[in-house]
Amino acid sequence: MPRLATITQDHVNSIANRLKSTGTKPTVRLIIAEHGSGSPGTVHPMLKNWESGQPQQATGITLSPVLMRVLQEHFGQEVARATAEVQSQLANSEETAADLARENKQLAEQLEEHEDNIGQLMDSNAALQGRIDQLERDLASAREEALTQRAGAERVHTELAKLEMRLEAMPRLEADLASAKAESESERRARTAAEQTAAVSTAQREHLTERVTENKLRIDSLEGQLTTSQERERRQVAELTSTRVAIEAGNARLEQAERTIGSLRENLAASRSSERQAIETTAELRGKIAA
Repeated sequence: MPRLATITQDHVNSIANRLKSTGTKPTVRLIIAEHGSGSPGTVHPMLKNWESGQPQQATGITLSPVLMRVLQEHFGQEVARATAEVQSQLANSEETAADLARENKQLAEQLEEHEDNIGQLMDSNAALQGRIDQLERDLASAREEALTQRAGAERVHTELAKLEMRLEAMPRLEADLASAKAESESERRARTAAEQTAAVSTAQREHLTERVTENKLRIDSLEGQLTTSQERERRQVAELTSTRVAIEAGNARLEQAERTIGSLRENLAASRSSERQAIETTAELRGKIAA
């Protein structure tokens, strides 16, 4: 960011006039030191503007020999003074040029540093843009995967609903299977009886055979459906196994208790029989004693 100028043309004019009034040649370095801020690149053109506004000394020319001699002496002094002034200005210019060169070098280094920073920022921006693009692709992929999983979940829910409906229909399928088996067994016995007695006609045998075949197909279909349902029923049976084991253990303990109670009842009956015998014996003894 460019620095704001803290020194103006008015500042330069005021400082230069003050230096000139004290007999000091105004220079860029003196003005910067006097003001306390500014740079050679800023102060140098302002000093040139001040110098261009200074009045020029006018010279008169006469034809008097004495005056010409005086003028020559004066011109010699002025030339010497002007030469010294030019040399002073040249030295100041060289000094200012050196300052400007150093400032230009510093500005060039700062510019190069800024360009390096800009290059690094552009590289970082490109890397971030690549990362953003990758994240956008990952987000799109995640959304597609989520849609796929959602569709899969809906299919699973649908299949689960169908399986639940089949599970609810399992008792009816079992009843149909039992009925079909009973009907098949009845028809098999009827066919066997018909073959043994040879009283049934060929048409009846064929009819029975067709019905048996249909029933077998029906049984196969029902058994297939029942197998699917029984796969789920096995899981329920496995869950009930532990309960049945516990019930059987309880029944065993109950049977043991019943056997113990039976034994106690037998002991009690024997005790009561002994008690009756003792009473009868006591009664007999009492009768004998009374006689």
